[in-house]
Amino acid sequence: MKSFLEETTLDIYQRHAQEIDQIAIIIPNKRAAVYIQQYLSKQIKQPFFAPKIITINEWVDAETSERILNQTELLFVFYNVYVNYEKAKSESFDEFLKWATIILNDFDEIDRYRIAPHEIFRDLQNIKEIDEWSFDTEELHSGQIDFMNLWDKLPKYYQHLSEQLKEMNATYQGKAYQQFAQKCELIKPTSFKHYYFIGFNAFSQSEQDIISALKKQEVGTIYFDVDQHYVNNKEHEAGHFYRKLRPIFADKIPVPNHINGTAKTIEIVETAQQVAQAKYAGHILKDLTPEEINKTAIVLADESLLIPLSRSLPATIEKANITMGYPLKYSHLKSLVDMIFDLQQNALKFGNKNLYHKTILQFLDHGYIQQLIGDRKAIEVFKKEIILKNKITITPQELLKNLPALANVIPIFNIWEKQAEDGIQAMKTLIQALYENFKKQDDSKSISLEILYHFSIGMQKFEAIFDTYPQTLSLKSFKKLTYQFWQNESLSFLGNPTNGLQVMGILETRTLDFENLIVLGLNEGNLPKNNFSNSLLMRELKLHHHLPVEEDRDAIFAHHFYRLLHRAKKVFLSYNSNGEGFASGEKSRFITQLENELDPTIGHQLNKHTFSGSDKATNTAETVYKLTPTVEAKLDALFERGLSPSALNTFLKCPLDFYYTYILNLREENDVEESIESSTFGTMIHEVLERIFSPFLKEKRAITIPILSQEKKQLKVYLKEEYLKVFQPKDFEFGQNKLSYEVSIKFLEDFIDLQIKELKKVDFPIFVKHLEEDIETTFEWEINGKQKKVKIKGQADRIDQLGSIYRIIDYKSGKCDSEKVKLNKKVEQDGFQSVFEDKENKKAYAIQLLMYASMFKGMFPEHKPFTAGIISMINLKDWVQNVGTQEDENYISDTLLEKFQEELKETVKLMYSQGFEYKHNPKAKYCDYCGN
Repeated sequence: MKSFLEETTLDIYQRHAQEIDQIAIIIPNKRAAVYIQQYLSKQIKQPFFAPKIITINEWVDAETSERILNQTELLFVFYNVYVNYEKAKSESFDEFLKWATIILNDFDEIDRYRIAPHEIFRDLQNIKEIDEWSFDTEELHSGQIDFMNLWDKLPKYYQHLSEQLKEMNATYQGKAYQQFAQKCELIKPTSFKHYYFIGFNAFSQSEQDIISALKKQEVGTIYFDVDQHYVNNKEHEAGHFYRKLRPIFADKIPVPNHINGTAKTIEIVETAQQVAQAKYAGHILKDLTPEEINKTAIVLADESLLIPLSRSLPATIEKANITMGYPLKYSHLKSLVDMIFDLQQNALKFGNKNLYHKTILQFLDHGYIQQLIGDRKAIEVFKKEIILKNKITITPQELLKNLPALANVIPIFNIWEKQAEDGIQAMKTLIQALYENFKKQDDSKSISLEILYHFSIGMQKFEAIFDTYPQTLSLKSFKKLTYQFWQNESLSFLGNPTNGLQVMGILETRTLDFENLIVLGLNEGNLPKNNFSNSLLMRELKLHHHLPVEEDRDAIFAHHFYRLLHRAKKVFLSYNSNGEGFASGEKSRFITQLENELDPTIGHQLNKHTFSGSDKATNTAETVYKLTPTVEAKLDALFERGLSPSALNTFLKCPLDFYYTYILNLREENDVEESIESSTFGTMIHEVLERIFSPFLKEKRAITIPILSQEKKQLKVYLKEEYLKVFQPKDFEFGQNKLSYEVSIKFLEDFIDLQIKELKKVDFPIFVKHLEEDIETTFEWEINGKQKKVKIKGQADRIDQLGSIYRIIDYKSGKCDSEKVKLNKKVEQDGFQSVFEDKENKKAYAIQLLMYASMFKGMFPEHKPFTAGIISMINLKDWVQNVGTQEDENYISDTLLEKFQEELKETVKLMYSQGFEYKHNPKAKYCDYCGN
């Protein structure tokens, strides 16, 4: 089957075989040009002068004598017009920027669709007057009044802007289309004998009038790429525009039946991860022959998948042409520029010239900066210093003292007093420093140099515009205007666009056909795109004047999608079902439509399946570790050091997390605390309590009410001293830290009050025996035929004696209730197997306390009876909550402890078992290293 472009090119050649160089072919995108030239070469088979092949935007630009301004320059021109009109009433450029872009877009659309400005502005004012006529007596505030007045001023803004642009011999794109349409209606174009429009679907009124004028003059022909499947269904959005245009252009060519004329196999693939879609594409490609690869395209509905895809292509793919280009907004340079703006924004936010630690740590981790500094060791030393000294902010001088290589880019760290001027100079300094560094490297930096070049050109253009139209900009406005550069810029890759695997975005597919299609990222919001239209023109007004609305934009994307299916034989459609960030996790409505539209009786096969992380094809099978000699040696070392209660609970909660944490010794990297973390919060309370109760321990005297009452008055002093060990004084004077400080005071005061209440209630004195005491005991068990020593260890916050009973007390800053420490009486008969095997680890606190009890008994066998309990700062009113059965509240029985230790032994044996798998427990919450 011939492709659409091949059929069209052949028809054009047959009409103009002897004058092929005297025609113009207008196409939606540049990609089609290479294919047209290739198809012409097959027909002519000798050197020839090619026809003019050009996109419609390029054609209109070439035919426009005025300079077409870009969006940024147009904003500055419009602001000058606005100031000259409003004079003293004009707003700052920052305020103007909030609404000016919307108005300019409306002006562009009005002209592009050849709407008479005075008519649409008149209708807009009439609607406004109707809205003002209301029974609502509430006064409008100034912002509402200004907004209502803005509608009245739109005609004047439009008029004055048009006059200003005329004086400058300049225009914007919508007006350029409007003027070119007028020109075509008045004058017959003489540049070429005939104009062919290939593969278009939707037109603005200007585009439609241009083609109509050429057809009327018999020098214009249009070729549509449509299909009966959706054209004949009047409700189908993909055929929306063709059904409107067919009578206008008197298109009498029969509509083909490609979608249902050829049996298709369509695979709909759901993935639970975004990156898994790229891996799935790689898996499909592995099974294709080189000939099939040449007829295959990967279409990215989500362009952020480009980098994961490039890393997932099989090594067997010799040729891959990425025509969509590499979007610069996903480049390393863009992320670096983001950090520079963050540094400036945080300086304004905190009101000082220091640098925020989080941004600096990210900055120092950036590959470009590490290469610029050239001393990884110095970077790590400085990062550790920031963390160890808990520096929330760093001075620029301190940064340069530790990393002097950054002196070349010092302007990015200084406060930009004049946001635009200083910001532009800082960016130029950064570009120069990176360029000098990159050019010394090997070819691996060639792409980075190309990205740097594009960014440099963009900044030069912005600087030229700013020099021509100087304005005072805030950091936010400067950032917004700078970022306009990133939106549509991409880095093109060299490749063969007609041979090998083709990778492209949805817009690049227009006019092209492939037998094998792999469409990735087919989620709602990607295709069709989210339809957010900022406009001052309400929907009813747009419908009345035949301006495009949301349904029209959806119809455009619907045609893009269905057109892909015309001549395809194998189609793979993937979507991510996991909503991450702003992603919906919902498959595109186009997939749902296909599922309901395709008729299997004519040979179509539609299969649906899930591609999960355990699929072998993804190379991301479930992570599982088993016992090896190395693992056994690591376990031996762990039990020689001592198994803590938290380590045991980690194993019971998730064996894989235990493996990562205690076998591989992975640990979370420390970070600067700018707000008090729960661990620090608890530690500070512990330290204050230890300070209060230490004198009783040292002097071996009972806890007394008068001394506690006196100590209660010192709580704020003690706590403040603890805070100052971690934070600066100003760090807990406001916000979350101040709240945490006040909460800590309240917890400590309530603790002392309840301790005093207990002293009044009991008949015996309370003696503190140990504070923050390291306790441990060692068992000797036979495991796998070998005698192994298993040490368990922990730190008891407090051990005291109330009468004849010893109490092991653990402080918790979190909540603990009786459900977490009380056990069913059956455990003394049946054992702890059900407790240990509970996948949700609901009795973790009980297990921890019984671990403490085992250690205590091992170290102090003479101390009987004893209890082990928790004092929770969240529910202090419950005071000491002891572990045990519901019927036995007074002390831990020997039977209970023996049953616990039996199950502890079985658990340790399980760790050493040859068949045991260290794998993730899907019911576990908050795994540190499993990615859950």
